[in-house]
Amino acid sequence: IKVFGSHFDMEIPSKEYKLDYILSNKEKNIGYSLYKKILSESTSGKLVVFCWAASLEQRTWSTKLRLEVIEALSNAGYAVVVTHGAPIAVIPKIPNVFNYGGKLSLRDSAALLAFADTCIAPDTGMFHIASALNVPTVSYMGPFPEDMRATGKSLSVINTPGNCSIFPCRSYSCMNRNDERMPRCLDVPISKVVEQADKMVLIHRDKPFPSSEIEIEESKEVKVRETTKTKSPVVRQTIKRAVAKTK
Repeated sequence: IKVFGSHFDMEIPSKEYKLDYILSNKEKNIGYSLYKKILSESTSGKLVVFCWAASLEQRTWSTKLRLEVIEALSNAGYAVVVTHGAPIAVIPKIPNVFNYGGKLSLRDSAALLAFADTCIAPDTGMFHIASALNVPTVSYMGPFPEDMRATGKSLSVINTPGNCSIFPCRSYSCMNRNDERMPRCLDVPISKVVEQADKMVLIHRDKPFPSSEIEIEESKEVKVRETTKTKSPVVRQTIKRAVAKTK
């Protein structure tokens, strides 16, 4: 809304906006299962979800910087899950780093994200999902200022506008790049990323751990599936309606 107003020299009154993202009971169990699996294979008890890239190059760290940040997080004692819609071939084998590129759907990635201790993400869809799930997040906005893109409260933005005299340019193209062709506003010290991650994991929040209620709901669904295998269509619908009334 602020971006819209800025294009027409309009001052729109500020308002706090909160995104919502609802996980089903099944998705909570999927996320919890992934969370337990990753921690069981890791020597760490702290989970970071690292979102590999934004859809636009101008909003994404260089490959070199991303790999260095991932390794630094591993060395700092984190279990790092790297998520992306497509496979990521460039990530080497690093202790406590789990390459989930291309392995999870968006909804399953969000389910796992709900159990993360912190998230590191560019200005992209998973960043906004993290905000909606109230996951403490370390982010970098690129050419857009924080107050125009961020919606979460547990958020640390680590842009470095001192590297660019025209920041924030709000442009989808960038002429001020470093030697790696990365916009200078994204060129941040690796130590600062780890430092902010350390702060974010200290923020207390309630994770959607499975409860007995969820297990009960799931057992009802299992019973319906088992019962309907041998019943007529009419009986199957009757059973389903009866179970629905108990939920």
